[in-house]
Amino acid sequence: MINHGVSHCRFDYGEKFWIIKWKQFTCTCGSTKCRYSKETIQQTLAEYRLKHELEDQVD
Repeated sequence: MINHGVSHCRFDYGEKFWIIKWKQFTCTCGSTKCRYSKETIQQTLAEYRLKHELEDQVD
């Protein structure tokens, strides 16, 4: 688990990591810019899906 108060945002685990792991846990770094927290992960997932749908249409 990534604990609150420990600044893990210095290391970017990457979008793909969080797309796979979000059901097990979300980031608790506390950063207002974090895209992988419990409060923001659904928006991040929606953006990820949309991006990949558009890429599939281009191919």
